[in-house]
Amino acid sequence: METLKFLENSRKRKLRKAILEDVDQFNPRYVLDNGAGPLNGKGSFDYSLTGAKITACDILGGINSEKLPYNDSQFDLVVSAGVLQYLDNPDKALQECWRVLRENGILILTTFNINSWMKVFFPSTWKLEKKMFNPNYIVKYIEQFNFKLIKEARYDLSFIPKKYKSELCYVFQKRKEEILK
Repeated sequence: METLKFLENSRKRKLRKAILEDVDQFNPRYVLDNGAGPLNGKGSFDYSLTGAKITACDILGGINSEKLPYNDSQFDLVVSAGVLQYLDNPDKALQECWRVLRENGILILTTFNINSWMKVFFPSTWKLEKKMFNPNYIVKYIEQFNFKLIKEARYDLSFIPKKYKSELCYVFQKRKEEILK
């Protein structure tokens, strides 16, 4: 189990670094960290170098991603790292992300890969997920909520082939049209 923890921590470090680099690239003023965990409103990442004002929320703090208590167009950027797979209604959560983002706002979203090597070799670690996403499907799925893909990446240990990397990471931009659903 110690080996699994080491692998998990290594993967998370790479993913966190990549997300912070993406956040920094867009230089947002207002960021929503959706799924931040119970961190007293600080967010799940160290955003201090970005200069952005961070709003952190999580179901553990009583805020449901499927009904965000924020104004329309309040945020320049939403980070939703490892949230979608745990939700009863990911459609509603994506609609909410679209609603709270400003025009041309950025959504950074990560989720687990259904084809992950970890799912194959450590299936007992994947019991809480309600929905797992196929990398060939998820972009089309999210684009139906009026987001446009601008970057795609997969993260894991360097020797893992791309198809089996555990973390899928996407950067989307909000489209101007209204939600079709």
